[in-house]
Formats: sequence, structure tokens, C-alpha cells
Amino acid sequence: MDYCLRFDIEIFILPPHSIYLTQPLDVGVFQLLKSAHQRRLRRHIREGYLNFKRSDFVSKLSEILKESFTPYVIMNGFEKSGIFPVNGAEVIHKVREKKKSLLAVTNPAISSLLPKETRFKDAREVSRHLKRHYRDSFSSPTRYSFGVLEDVVCEAVVLNSFAEEHIQSRLQRIASANNKRNKRKKVMPSGKYVNSVSVEQLRESLNASTKKDREDELRRQRRSLKQLRKEENDRLKEEWRKNYKYDINNNGKPIHISFERWKKWKELDIEDEIIFMLPPS
Repeated sequence: MDYCLRFDIEIFILPPHSIYLTQPLDVGVFQLLKSAHQRRLRRHIREGYLNFKRSDFVSKLSEILKESFTPYVIMNGFEKSGIFPVNGAEVIHKVREKKKSLLAVTNPAISSLLPKETRFKDAREVSRHLKRHYRDSFSSPTRYSFGVLEDVVCEAVVLNSFAEEHIQSRLQRIASANNKRNKRKKVMPSGKYVNSVSVEQLRESLNASTKKDREDELRRQRRSLKQLRKEENDRLKEEWRKNYKYDINNNGKPIHISFERWKKWKELDIEDEIIFMLPPS
């Protein structure tokens, strides 16, 4: 306060949540802008389009602005906010109306109109009192009707107790959920991010990523080589099974030989036919 008085700073004390009432755009433009957007959206849906995409919004934006941002709307916003011409009556009137509505909602007379929480228990006590003092003087039809009424009252008491327990349990669960601390985990960047502050760190990061790529490529080649060897072995076995006996001594007497011996005799070397990339040094 002393600082404001020393430098001739004027102090305005406004009611809480009333600053937006003095902003022309909030008072007279944005609401109409939202209304125009809703009208365009409904028209778009009536034309048979179920999705309103970003491209549709961009194409309709000029029409929405042209419909809502008119000279009359802008001037009306300045008038309703009391900026030009200067008139605070409109804003004060809105604040008073809002205060009246809040007071009307919190009127103490409303609680007196609500039913009592103990109404079912009070009805049960009244029925017990009548049964204890006046049941013998009732006629048979009246006693039967009174018994039905007493059963209904007891059932209402039980159901009300269940409802109260359910509401209380629900409120407790909501309170425990609100009071529960959120388990926050450290956010780690996903993807290939390089967080470096020097050239040396950049080089180390590049070498590490290059080494990892080379190792991945080497593992991929090894898997591919293993698969090729298996396929070639299967093909050679099919050829070997066509005839188990071969004339390996060139004497006109074929004999039975194994698959490995047959490959040596045929001089079939699978590895010679496959290109293999050596690992980086």
C-alpha cells in the first residue's frame, strides 16, 4: 500500500471472479464465436458427414470468423464490459445478479423443506407405540391392516440403512482415492535422443550407436547364414535319399554311404557358396 501511495498507483478492488466481465472479447465475442462454430458443426453433420476433421475446421474457419466477428458484436462487447463508453453499471448489475443467485441457492429455508433423515425410524417408533397401547382395542381387519403397515415400515427402515451404508462407503472410497498419492515415475525420453553437452560426448554417443548398429547387423547376418545352411542341407539330403548306394571306388560296385561321406565324395561345401561378412575389428 505504501509503495502504491508513493508512486501514485491507483488501486482497484474488484469482486472475485469478476475480471472476465470487464474483458470485451469474453463478454461479446468468444461466446458468439462458439455459437457460430456449433452451428457450422451441426450443418456439417446434417449434410451427412459424421467426422469433422481439422481440414474441415480450417475450411470453415473463415466463415465462422466472418459470422461472429462483426462490427456490431465487437462494439457490443465494449459496451457490455463498460469500457467504451465508460459505464460500470452493467458489470455491477451482473455481479449483483450472480450474488442473488448464489444466495438463493444457499437459502436456509431449503433445509427445512427436505425430509428428515430419521423419518423411517420415527414411523417405526409410532407404530410400536400404537401396537403397545391400542392394538387390543382394534378390530380384526384393522389389526391385519396395521400389521401390513408395520411390515412396510420395518422394510423401509432396513432399506434406508442399506442406502446409508452404501453412500457412506462410496464417500469413503472417494476420499481415499483423492488422498492417495500419485505414484510418479521418472519420465525417460523415448526414441533416439542425444543429450550431450560437449563434442567428446557427441563422439561417444555416435560410436556407441554405430557399434550397436554393427552388432545388430552381425546378428542378423548370422541368423540369415544359419537359415541358408539349413535350407541347403535339406536340399542335399533330398538328393542323397534318392539313392543310398554310390560307386565311390569306381569299380562298378555301388555301396551304401552316409550323408557326410556323400558330401565329401561330391565335394559339396555349403560355406563356399555363401558370402559371410566378418565382424568389424
